[in-house]
Amino acid sequence: MSEQKMFSAREESIHQIFNEKRYVVPYYQRPYSWLKDNAENLWDDLHQAWTQEGAEGAGYFLGSVVLVHDSGLGRDEIVDGQQRFITLQLLLCALAHKINDKDRERKLTRYFISEEDEFAGTKAEMVVLPGNRYKNVYEKILKNEELKEFDTPAAKRFTENYQLFLDKCQDLNQTELTEFGKFVLQKSFIAVLRAEDQLRALRIFAILNNRGIDLHPVDILKANILEKTSLSEGQKQKFAENWEEYEEDLERKRFQDLIGHIRMTYIRGRTQNPLHDDILDRVKNAKSAENFLKEELPSFVKSFKFLQNAEEIEVRNLAEIGRRAGFKDWEAPALFLTRQKSKIQNYKQVLREIAAIVVFLSITKAPDGQRAGRFGKMIADFESLLSGSASIDELGSLKINTSDWQLFESSLEIDAYSIRGLRAALLWLEWISGDDDRSIESTEVR
Repeated sequence: MSEQKMFSAREESIHQIFNEKRYVVPYYQRPYSWLKDNAENLWDDLHQAWTQEGAEGAGYFLGSVVLVHDSGLGRDEIVDGQQRFITLQLLLCALAHKINDKDRERKLTRYFISEEDEFAGTKAEMVVLPGNRYKNVYEKILKNEELKEFDTPAAKRFTENYQLFLDKCQDLNQTELTEFGKFVLQKSFIAVLRAEDQLRALRIFAILNNRGIDLHPVDILKANILEKTSLSEGQKQKFAENWEEYEEDLERKRFQDLIGHIRMTYIRGRTQNPLHDDILDRVKNAKSAENFLKEELPSFVKSFKFLQNAEEIEVRNLAEIGRRAGFKDWEAPALFLTRQKSKIQNYKQVLREIAAIVVFLSITKAPDGQRAGRFGKMIADFESLLSGSASIDELGSLKINTSDWQLFESSLEIDAYSIRGLRAALLWLEWISGDDDRSIESTEVR
């Protein structure tokens, strides 16, 4: 019995890729994220290769993509490579819209909007579908229709990169536009990896992430959680869109921080495991995956927003001290606490105690592992507080003992002027010695 292949691979030209197949960005992918600098680099690389080598050169290699066929849609899912696919579509679109020859414009257009063929029974359709949330703006660009203001970051990136390519086209005459278009289609190549099924595609996706490709464990986490559910495709699409909205609302880097904090609340420390593996150890089956999407993640997002933009003076003061300290580990126990604040007596006092630990760890320059251990223990202590098995005074993670104070004092004596957390310490002292109702956010410490 022959072993089933994990994937097939071959080098294909842009002409082959966009002429022969149709594609869709699957619901589990992150939104389009390439900035103008990324798009400009792509144009410059292609343009330089064309001017130096022309049609007789070896061409230009654009990297690899991972695809898997969706028989229901009749399209290939772009497991990895949507940034290049979408950006190349926008580039070809700009070339077509700047070419004055109608026949050439029509021929170039079919690489991003296929032609209707009544004999084949096919309709005109977008070669790459970007996802439901962005279909409207993307389709307007491809059809050269009037654009309005769009309120999502991904939609803005579509329009900015398209405009960049239009501006670049202004520097080429009509003959150059045609010849450059030929080069992009005929002499630009991508290594196309077509997986046999979605599971294999996601495995390749994870492997590429570990090889330094521009992916993040959060992307893999989303894909795996959605696939664990027993939801319909429409429901999965909706939860994927919710996930994208969280990323856009918090901004991608802070959303990644949040997922890291969720892991901390699960495992109470730091491990060498990939972030997504630690969370997936907790989200093991369809029921827990669906609960994570429906209940846990929205609750964490809500609390994280509260932590960043709270009207409560104590929360704002803690956030300011944490910012001055220069690390974010403290957000995990603070997040746990704010999610349960209605159930915890002396909630505001606990916030002050967290701030004291932040200052102590910052002044003593505690290593990452030590900080993670301290804040992980803090979360476990808060659970004891919730269950009633311990009082605030009994929580070891909130205590600074005699040896801790000695380390604190010696750190100040040895290296006070270069300690980053010194301002955090002064703000903390002002907080505990001042008016309870006064924010320290705008205070200038000299």
